[in-house]
Amino acid sequence: MKHLIFIASAIVLAACNGNNKATLAEVRPIGKIGTNTPTYVFKSSAGGKINYRGSCRSDKQYAHRGVNEISFTPLKEGIYSDCSLQLIDDSGNSSEILYISTFEIDAPKRLLETHSFIMDYDGNGTEEVYLSTRTESFDDYGIVTAYSGETKKKPEWWSGREDPYAYKQQNTYREDGRILSNLEDNDGDGIFEQQKNWEYSPDGSIAQIITRNLPSGEISETETHNYSNAGRNLLIEWHNSNGDLVKTKTYTYDRHGNTLEVADDDYADGIIDWREVSTFDRDNNQISRQKYRRQQDSETLTENCSYRYDYYPRLIKSNCNNSWGASEDIYTYGRSESGSFIKTVSFNNGELSGTDIEYQNQRGETVRAEVGIERELSTIITSDYDELGNISRIVFKDSYSLQTITFQYEY
Repeated sequence: MKHLIFIASAIVLAACNGNNKATLAEVRPIGKIGTNTPTYVFKSSAGGKINYRGSCRSDKQYAHRGVNEISFTPLKEGIYSDCSLQLIDDSGNSSEILYISTFEIDAPKRLLETHSFIMDYDGNGTEEVYLSTRTESFDDYGIVTAYSGETKKKPEWWSGREDPYAYKQQNTYREDGRILSNLEDNDGDGIFEQQKNWEYSPDGSIAQIITRNLPSGEISETETHNYSNAGRNLLIEWHNSNGDLVKTKTYTYDRHGNTLEVADDDYADGIIDWREVSTFDRDNNQISRQKYRRQQDSETLTENCSYRYDYYPRLIKSNCNNSWGASEDIYTYGRSESGSFIKTVSFNNGELSGTDIEYQNQRGETVRAEVGIERELSTIITSDYDELGNISRIVFKDSYSLQTITFQYEY
């Protein structure tokens, strides 16, 4: 009998500790894409910490039970077949390695973006009131190194500059793709008025962001980041040109890395002016959020929200109460002939306030969105993509206006 008890105990112990590994499965392969930051979708039978292997890395360190979507940090152009990931659950059990299907990156080097805005104010005919262009250049990792823009046409009621407005921005980066400096010309006179510089700790975390006024080079603001041993941002401090502490933001986390509390001291006087508190379920889904504001000598709850999820898990319901009343959003998911859709029905103080439907193609890209106010369709947004998955056109249409944004890429 003792032997039987021992064997039974060993089986139970093995089931709890060794044979209860999480299983991972690829939901959608990446394929050939036109972005340096591919998105990967996989399914896990349990939550836990993600270990990345091979060339692919991501800032997302934890997976939850169900479908997970992660974005990889910038990768150079090429074919990748060495990427994989593994999950370690809270008991220390390691899943089998999930090998990511081979994918290819063919990213653009330059983008020309054009905005056209047409309105019909009084029903007497349309008028093109706005036309602007923007150009962006990218490095090998897809990071924007410079961009410029110009407004070529403005309406009569435009209150800005009389001559065509233009702006410029110029960035420099480290070899790993992290930004080093930023120059901005915000008034189109060809002279940079502001410069920002980023400094990093040895592990690559942001240590300081220093803002200077140009051409004097005087420091106008310094932003300092402080981290825990686990690499989580605990405190951000802002100092003015005189070195005086003017603002702070503190963060609190649980053992999974979820942000439990964010507290803002807007005047660095030791009094918390804004505070946001969140709770999470065992799959690391946010299930509640409260916002507080300091008014005189007391703290007032300004917003209280709760969230519910289905098995996958997907958000299916959110309820919020604030100074404007009680709001409720209900989400349903389904399939269409061309892909999938997400329907959101919103209520405000118990009355129907809107119905939104988002349609996605087989690649998970949004191709059409219908925005309804109360029981009427208000706005239709359609999107087109090129063969590499980069968006090529967006059209916004409502009762009075038509806005078109086109994107032209140089690969």
